[in-house]
Amino acid sequence: MRQLNPSLFRAYITSGLVILVIILIVPLVLLPQLSKIKEKNLEVKKGQERLERLNKKIAALDEIDESEESLQLFEVEKAVPSDKKLAELIIGVRNLAGQAGLRIMDMNFKPGKVSTAAAAPKQTKATTSPPSLPSGQQEDKLTFTTKLEGDQDVGLDQIKNFLTSLEKAKRLLGVNSIMTSRNESDQTYSFDLEVVTPVKPVKSCNEEATVKGTTACPDIVAEPLPPYTSVHQQIFDILAKFVDYTNIVVPLVPTGVDDPFK
Repeated sequence: MRQLNPSLFRAYITSGLVILVIILIVPLVLLPQLSKIKEKNLEVKKGQERLERLNKKIAALDEIDESEESLQLFEVEKAVPSDKKLAELIIGVRNLAGQAGLRIMDMNFKPGKVSTAAAAPKQTKATTSPPSLPSGQQEDKLTFTTKLEGDQDVGLDQIKNFLTSLEKAKRLLGVNSIMTSRNESDQTYSFDLEVVTPVKPVKSCNEEATVKGTTACPDIVAEPLPPYTSVHQQIFDILAKFVDYTNIVVPLVPTGVDDPFK
């Protein structure tokens, strides 16, 4: 009977252990390292793509006339402002009414979507909130109601002139509803209007991410410039022809004292 050679047996055992160790090392050590290398390659690729977008954006910015672009942005800001300064709007509407021969009897403003949470009306349990609009259709606007009074016999012509001027106002103003009544005692006309003016929204990072359907904040710096087409130029040309009634400098006056205990 042939006897086993102990040295040969040990060689087989050693070879088997080496193969076993190699099999264990591959998933435990090498695969995580390969995964990290893959992630690094993806990061490098994304960085290169971002660098290419930035270079294209820089080249596009170099082709823009800075003075002309600033002028256009300034004019568009007059049409759709990014703030809710009411003094200029009130004075502008009052001037429009005065030019048409109307008198403002009352004016009330509604908070709107762009107001702060403190300005919005409080909801009670019995109050049902209106259904929200689909994503991308939320309206950012400022709504106010005003009551105008016109002279007898010419009141209808006066409101017609007022609406005509309203259409030509550089700050976009639209009439949602209008109600007309006549006072039989003095034969004057009353007009109740609901006017709406759009306000440019200032979206937070989370809102921008929600619109784009992502969870991370968008890379605004590397985003390509929106194309400026002939349609945009036509819109700007139309806005440039409108009359600026609301760009009025309202002087600031001190309100109260610095130290009320003095």
